Amino acid sequence: MTRHAFTALATDGRLDLAVARGVAGLSRRKARTLIAQGCVFVDGARIRVQARTVKAGARIEVSVDAGIDAAPAFPILHDGDGVVVVDKPAGLATEPTRQAATSVTETFRNQRRAATAIHRLDVDTTGVLLLAIDENALRVWSKLFHDQQVERVYTAIVHGIVQGPAGANDDVLIDAPLLPPDRSGRARVGVVGKRAITGVHVLARSATASLLRVIPETGRTHQIRVHLAHLGHPLIGDHRYGEGRAAHLGLHARSLAAVVDNRRFSFCAPLPVAFVDAARAAGLALPPELSAGSSPGSDEPSSPLEQSGP
Repeated sequence: MTRHAFTALATDGRLDLAVARGVAGLSRRKARTLIAQGCVFVDGARIRVQARTVKAGARIEVSVDAGIDAAPAFPILHDGDGVVVVDKPAGLATEPTRQAATSVTETFRNQRRAATAIHRLDVDTTGVLLLAIDENALRVWSKLFHDQQVERVYTAIVHGIVQGPAGANDDVLIDAPLLPPDRSGRARVGVVGKRAITGVHVLARSATASLLRVIPETGRTHQIRVHLAHLGHPLIGDHRYGEGRAAHLGLHARSLAAVVDNRRFSFCAPLPVAFVDAARAAGLALPPELSAGSSPGSDEPSSPLEQSGP
């Protein structure tokens, strides 16, 4: 393993640009891969966000292993039955985009293994991501998602104190149609948009924030982020639909479950350290089921799964 250390220049701006400049012979694309793999540190802190702004004078350290084709730098929750399930870190795209060339699917391609994303998580959203590794699994799981037969549960931290109807309970159902993202990349609520429903349950409250269990019944682009902002409680760290930036977007794909051929598959990803730190900083107490670690993907015999609800 080779280590490189250098100081950020005022002209660098973004971390990926700084790394590509500071390591001789390294392309910007490979710089993004190293960042996503957790090989880059800024002033001693591991940073996985390629677009992170670096200040002039910051000390950057890069560890280059025998290549970028090393094992994926994210946990594998399940590998078999035609799918691979990963615990996606923040700062890593599901698939390559113009803004983020490094992605989960590209990481598998670098391992000479085809993996197709059946659904997507935003770049800064962490947690359970399911990919197909054969055509049959792709067809079966895609239909399950299309038919809304996949149970997806997210954990979220939002600004403000969320109250149920009339403040009487901890449950909120958001039923607001969504328009697709515009040229700026922002989706929004609109009467002519597509049907979108999100169930919300309040797990904990502090003086300034709420910890939520979020269950999307539909799968529109940025649905959870837009719906929570529409409710008046944007996610912490959501500069697109909220205010300002934070070190961590308060959204984690906690679990995913479905029934395939009478077998119930359930996958769960523990909360990232950064998410736990953000919750504590907001004065939120984590329930025991979130504080404890989670088991990797599992499967068990089951009757057909009913459509999930809020």
